[in-house]
Amino acid sequence: MKKRTMKDFITLYHTEDEEKLVLIQSGTSADKTFMDHFWTAHTYALAMADVQTGQVIPDRCCLNWPLTEKEREAGEYSKRFAKGMIYRIKVRGWKGIALSEPQWYVTEVVEENVSCLVLEEIWAEYIKPIVMEDEVLGILTLDREMSFFDGTCQWMRKEVHISLDVDMEKKASWTRVRNVMKKLIEDQETWDKSLRDFAANKLTSLANDWLADNDQIDRNPEKDPITEDEFGRRLILTEFSVSPGGRFTAWYEDDDMFWGHVVIVEATLKKGPISADIQG
Repeated sequence: MKKRTMKDFITLYHTEDEEKLVLIQSGTSADKTFMDHFWTAHTYALAMADVQTGQVIPDRCCLNWPLTEKEREAGEYSKRFAKGMIYRIKVRGWKGIALSEPQWYVTEVVEENVSCLVLEEIWAEYIKPIVMEDEVLGILTLDREMSFFDGTCQWMRKEVHISLDVDMEKKASWTRVRNVMKKLIEDQETWDKSLRDFAANKLTSLANDWLADNDQIDRNPEKDPITEDEFGRRLILTEFSVSPGGRFTAWYEDDDMFWGHVVIVEATLKKGPISADIQG
């Protein structure tokens, strides 16, 4: 298969430039697919205004431009736009079927740090913290950029961190993740035992392998192995994270059984624990 070139990228967009004011929402990243000879840089605008007509489009869009391998390695592309700033740019619109988020090809940055009252007001509103108070979960604060609610809860008489991932555009996902976390808390003794037992069943043998390789501890894994009961008791729960689909992960400190790695157990309310592993 013939790989695409920068020329192929450019043909995806109209040939005429339009001048826009854009309010940058995020940092800049770059990627490259197996089909391409070039890299593509991306950033997101929270809103834009047409320089000619003054029309404001208060919807998020993606700003793209191609990079050579040398440009990508130099890294200057990542400094082209800064979050929260307004730029006057020249762009070309996407020629294909309309996408969920409009795509624009950036051909030139004309001016940076531009003043635009409407866009400035949109940014001021955007950065206001969204705080949600729940009778079970307490106070949750939304991290807009990462799309999750952050908070703490009481679990087995200790405070643990909770992170509820949401789809920013779908309020139903906000309710779903809250309900999952609330059901866990309401039946926490059962879930605490189930998650620990599952992790112990899957990882105790591996913990003993690590113990055998640890010359800093005077313990013989053959004569005095870590038991599943001990493994489960030694795990220190630090966090729960819940995905928009309802899947959740329990995060544990390992009490040095894996030399400081993190133990994670993934589960759903319906299926219970489904996997356990170490990370970090």
